[in-house]
Amino acid sequence: MDLEKDYECYLKANLVAYRDQWIAMVDGEIVSSGKNAKRVYEEARARFPKRRPLLARVPGLQTMIL
Repeated sequence: MDLEKDYECYLKANLVAYRDQWIAMVDGEIVSSGKNAKRVYEEARARFPKRRPLLARVPGLQTMIL
């Protein structure tokens, strides 16, 4: 799966449990999550060294879209 397909999975996923956190996705699966983006990305790269994970921030309830 490529980054575009991972992004499509991100848009469709139920991410309530990950509010206000960073997530890393590989092949449409969340493989790492947490408050520190660098650590989340590095954990995903360590688990899947030949893949480029999608790193995304899951918005919280107070996110404003202008």
